[in-house]
Amino acid sequence: MIVSSAVWAPGVDARFGRDFHSGYLEWWLHKIGVKDAKFIRYQPSMLTSDPAAQFEVARAQL
Repeated sequence: MIVSSAVWAPGVDARFGRDFHSGYLEWWLHKIGVKDAKFIRYQPSMLTSDPAAQFEVARAQL
């Protein structure tokens, strides 16, 4: 599963939000029997200096 957000990102101050979606999605997938789910994050923001490079890092995890 590819998780994306234009506001929240790992390491960003809590004032920019919290990551509720990936935890919920992981819980939901486990609830319906999907145990082997891999989460890939692509979460550029205004502070991301090179979003294209970050996209390639995420894409390489597929």
